[in-house]
Amino acid sequence: MASRHPGRAAQVITEIETLLALGPVDEVFEALDDAGIPPERLKPSDGKDPDEFFELMLPHLRKFVADGERVDDASPESRWEWRSRFEALAGLMGGGFHQDCLVLFPDRDAVIDGYLVGEQPEYVREMLRDIEALRAAAPADEDLQWALTSMDCGILAPQGMTPWQWMDHIEERLRNKLRDWRG
Repeated sequence: MASRHPGRAAQVITEIETLLALGPVDEVFEALDDAGIPPERLKPSDGKDPDEFFELMLPHLRKFVADGERVDDASPESRWEWRSRFEALAGLMGGGFHQDCLVLFPDRDAVIDGYLVGEQPEYVREMLRDIEALRAAAPADEDLQWALTSMDCGILAPQGMTPWQWMDHIEERLRNKLRDWRG
């Protein structure tokens, strides 16, 4: 994720160094758990404590920064990675298409329209960029379904549509919204 957000790795290095100086506190573990990284995942296979785990991360992060913050593209693995990499789209998936959305709206298009009330065109363009990048990260329908679930989407594609057919429909709806705003 740091490769998509220049400067993030340096910020994380500073935060880890501060954390190590102060010692781990419950708020840190709660925030990590909320981000989809439960405390048990902080235990490396060698059984080190979390502070030792963070110390193991520092050389890798420092090297990453020294190497110009470049990495090979890889598909996200955790819920946090999916939501962070596709932040704008994850907002629509989790915030718009939550499990009760079809109780509140008559259909999926109305969910999109309702979610976009008050939003700016740039946010819609970010969602469109996310969809384009998602094609490479989740090319198969099964991959996309996992990605959508990881982004907290609470509903499935409409009956008779594959996940990618639904995403293509969402993309077209977003493009139409941009056209409407341009007038």
